[in-house]
Order: sequence, then structure tokens, then C-alpha cells
Amino acid sequence: PNDQGGRVYVSFNASYFDNGETNGQSYGLHRLEDQGNGEMEWVQLSSVDAIGDPAYTFEASTLIDSTHEGEGWTTFMIIASTTDGTFDSYQEEGYSVDNIAPGVPDGLMAMVLEDGIELFWSPSVDEDFQYFLLEKSTDESFSAATSYELVDTTFMDVEYEINQTYYYRVTAFDNAGNQSDFSDVVEAALLSAMEDLVPAEFALHQNYPNPFNPTTQIKFDLAEDGLVTIKIYDVMGRQLRTLINSVKTAGYHSIRWDATNDLGEGVSAGMYIYMIQAGDFVSTKKMVLLK
Repeated sequence: PNDQGGRVYVSFNASYFDNGETNGQSYGLHRLEDQGNGEMEWVQLSSVDAIGDPAYTFEASTLIDSTHEGEGWTTFMIIASTTDGTFDSYQEEGYSVDNIAPGVPDGLMAMVLEDGIELFWSPSVDEDFQYFLLEKSTDESFSAATSYELVDTTFMDVEYEINQTYYYRVTAFDNAGNQSDFSDVVEAALLSAMEDLVPAEFALHQNYPNPFNPTTQIKFDLAEDGLVTIKIYDVMGRQLRTLINSVKTAGYHSIRWDATNDLGEGVSAGMYIYMIQAGDFVSTKKMVLLK
């Protein structure tokens, strides 16, 4: 209990010949292992002298932990070496579990820049750390949060609305699927220089960076409220991704593309076309993905 996994206790009762008086008797702990060629072999992990105790306990390492992704059984056996011969116990299976969550991420800070909101926090010190989960929401309760899986400790948020306050928090996961508590919440907003600033005309800007790998930012200006659609196409004209298909308010907007299609699959390197349609306004531009 309360460990990082990788080990179990193997307990057994003493041999009939373990009387505490006869020297030279011992117990060996063995673990069944796959040798990589399909052959299973017993490997001795440790041994202890037979000293007349009624029962013994070994601490044994396991081959794999049981996790949320699958069970991890390890098979053990005790071999007693006595003056009257060698005796094998029956085989017993056991499993280990990592039940300690990683530490809570700390130092979360948000910095408002010209092109977005930069977030950064302290690295994880846990040896079994796997990834961070960054949550973003427009309300403090995170009732409809957007999540990003990250290994790095920085993130540039380029999907924002001017004058909209965003809330962020971070949690950590380890290799066993254990999740830490959430960090403290930070908030940030990109404010317009003038209240209720509205562009005079519709516009679709060149993505940045371009070429890019693996993400790029697309900015667009809306002169009035309305239904906005932004789609990604390959050079053959096949639709790959719908970035936006919803009603947007007039103003300056930005969206991020992570080089994936509508199924979440990564696309190959090459040239792509992105198109916006907002009312009667239609515009297209090209961008290049490098890998």
C-alpha cells in the first residue's frame, strides 16, 4: 500500500523440515519470466536461511504494474532446499499497483502578449511523470473546459476573443494513470485598446508562423456578427478539418490549427489551403506544414 508500485510481498508457511536446529537449509524466491523467445524460465530473486520460523515473507519485484490500461500479473514460486531434498511450492500470482499520485503542478503563471496568452509552470519532479493536462475555461467553475495534453511546461494560447477573460489550471498524470490535484487557477484576458473596437471590414490574415510545425495561428477580422466557417483543404481540394462553424461576434479573432484532421489524425507535410466564409465574405490563403 501507498507506494509507487513495482513490488509485492510474497508470504509462505515453513517447510516441515524447518525445525530451527538443522543448518544449511534455505528458501529461494523465484519469478517466472519470458526470455524473449517464447520460453518461460524461473529466475531466482533472493534467498533466506531456514531458521525455524513458522512463516516467512519476501519483498519481491514485479515485472509490470497493473494500471487502468491493463492487468499486470507476475507468477512466483518458493523452493525449499532441505537436508531431505528440494521441494517446490505451488505457483502463486500477484500484482503491484502504483497508488501515489504525482505532485501538484506549481508556479502556474499567465503572461499576456501581443499574439496570445503565454502560460508556464514548474517541471514535475516525479520519476514516473507522464504528462500535464492544461484546462482552459471562460468560467471559474471550468464547467465547459478545453483540455490540452502537454509534456512541456509552457503553452501559448492563440485561440482567444478580445476582452474575454480566460481561466487556466494544470494537473499532472503519471505512467499508471494517477492524477494529481489541480494547480491554483490563473486568469488572463487580451483587451482592446479601444472599448468595443470593431474592424471596418472583413479580413483573413496570413497564418503565423508559416511554414509551421506543428501548430500555427490564423487571425481573422469580422466587421459584423454572423455565422463564420473556417475550413482546411489539401491542394487537391479535399476537406480535412473544420476549425470553426459557429456564430461569432464582430471583432478581431484568432484560431489555432494543430495539423490534424477532423478525426484527430496528424496530416502529412505539404501545402494546405484555409478558407473563411462569413456572410458574403469569402477568402482563401495557403500555408505550408514542415516535418
